[in-house]
Amino acid sequence: MLGDSTGALVVDMYTGYNQVTSTGKRTRSGCLAHARRKLFDALSTAPEAKTGLDFIRDVYLVEHDAKAAGVVRTTEHLRMRQACSKPLMDRLHAFLTDQQPLHLPKGQWARPSRTSSATGKN
Repeated sequence: MLGDSTGALVVDMYTGYNQVTSTGKRTRSGCLAHARRKLFDALSTAPEAKTGLDFIRDVYLVEHDAKAAGVVRTTEHLRMRQACSKPLMDRLHAFLTDQQPLHLPKGQWARPSRTSSATGKN
């Protein structure tokens, strides 16, 4: 179904996606909705998870603003992502990386990775 496509493929950690992301043509990107759910679930035992939720909220606001401006999937949308979302995603990544040693890893969620959706590039 994906043919010779290249770029980022936004998927969860289901191993069924390994075959289509291990070709060297596609980069596996995580979904913010899944990350948000994990952070939300952690709030009761790790109140610092709210910081991560705040970063994700701010990324969602950029997407909301793009939709309200009618620029979704345009070069202006990409510019908004690069100017606004990328710094937020970089800060989210740094936050998650800093938090990782403080919490026991849980399988597939143990290693934070950068997403390419904010940059529009792999």
